[in-house]
Amino acid sequence: MTSAKTRKTVAAEEVWLKRSSNTLGLGVPLVIMAIGKSGEHQWWGEYSILISGGTTAYLSQRTTLNTANVPEDILGGYSSFMKMEVEQQVQTRLSVHLFELYEKTKSDYALQKIDLVDAVKEDVIRLWLRGHLHEEIKKIKDTTQSETLRTFLTKVVQLPDVFTIK
Repeated sequence: MTSAKTRKTVAAEEVWLKRSSNTLGLGVPLVIMAIGKSGEHQWWGEYSILISGGTTAYLSQRTTLNTANVPEDILGGYSSFMKMEVEQQVQTRLSVHLFELYEKTKSDYALQKIDLVDAVKEDVIRLWLRGHLHEEIKKIKDTTQSETLRTFLTKVVQLPDVFTIK
């Protein structure tokens, strides 16, 4: 039997999505994020950024946090800390990506700020059904540490392309 203190620190995986609310000429970023716990003191977080449209891109990263010597109360909770950390890493990576685009293109479009809003799993399904970023979605499925995300994406990659866009 686990103590109340132990139960407090153990959290299930969490998967959430964000997408850009408006981007001009850059494509539409869709971000898939997940966090979870593996082992007594090990937390992980990961993100995948899928950019469809004008500047197709796939960006991803996984981070681990060893909490053996970090009191939970100083972080405000391991789960919430890890979630916020992943979201900040996404913002930083998008900023770097945009600056790299600016350096290549000298287009002011690449200097815009991308605001992320909550997204839904149907946003991933729409990408797939339109025939966009299939290889990247398969890669996320194959490399994610999240069982929840892997299960969802396994179903997605079995769907046929159904849209014809002319």
